[in-house]
Amino acid sequence: MIDVIIGGMECKIEVHSYTVVKPWKGSMYTCPSDNDWYGYTDMDYDVYDSDGNRIIVEAIHRDEIEEQIHREYENQENDDDY
Repeated sequence: MIDVIIGGMECKIEVHSYTVVKPWKGSMYTCPSDNDWYGYTDMDYDVYDSDGNRIIVEAIHRDEIEEQIHREYENQENDDDY
């Protein structure tokens, strides 16, 4: 679980899946799809309030949440390098 603050409220994020596909480095003719050519991040998660109740977050907060998830996973990758 990742601790976050959303709109001034303490919450927890449970990440079910997190996948980062880096942009394709080869020829565009050998790339499996246009998504792979540009790269993408795919994540699935649930948000819980401080009491552990699953909550639905307004769309306006989605970018903020996903940025915090991305930062958390980047930090984990950097920690694994040492």
